[in-house]
Amino acid sequence: MYNETEGNNYYPCNGTIPYLGIKIAGTVFQVDARDIVSPPGVYGYTNSTDGLEYCLIEVFGGQAPFPFVLGSVFLQSVVSVFDWGHNTVSFAPHKY
Repeated sequence: MYNETEGNNYYPCNGTIPYLGIKIAGTVFQVDARDIVSPPGVYGYTNSTDGLEYCLIEVFGGQAPFPFVLGSVFLQSVVSVFDWGHNTVSFAPHKY
């Protein structure tokens, strides 16, 4: 559900979170569902119309020319290596 006043998207806290995988250089990195939506009671609200509690979706769109930003939601699901000497960034799946 989009909240136009805040400019944020929300999801029913009791809902099933869909799979999110991000493909980089042929490898798909799964983003853990616990990182996609804020925990109940943290950043959300209770809808007065349906009585459901809604949690903030922590994935945000970017602006052109970048359709999205790989921020904390993605980085919590991978191990990142920033190699300044070679100007590279590498990722490995995080094991839970």
